[in-house]
Amino acid sequence: TDTREATEKAIAGLGGGDVLVNYAGVQRFAPLLEMDAAELGDPFAMPAQSMLIAIQAAASAMIAFRAPGEDCPGKVINVA
Repeated sequence: TDTREATEKAIAGLGGGDVLVNYAGVQRFAPLLEMDAAELGDPFAMPAQSMLIAIQAAASAMIAFRAPGEDCPGKVINVA
C-alpha cells in the first residue's frame, strides 16, 4: 500500500526510526446543506487502517533496529 511504502521509505531515508507519530484524519469539503451523510462514508475506517499499516511498518523497523538486550526499541503515538 502507499502508506506502507511511504513509511518504509521514510525509515530507510532516516537510517531507522525510534518514534512514530500518526496523525490521521479525513476532511470533506462541501456546502453544509448540500452534503449527504452517505458521502462521508465511515470517517474512521481509512485513518484507522492507515495508522495500523504505518505502525506495523515502523514497529518492524524499530524491533530490527534495537540492540540485543534492549527492551524498548521505540515509541508510537497515535492522534486521531
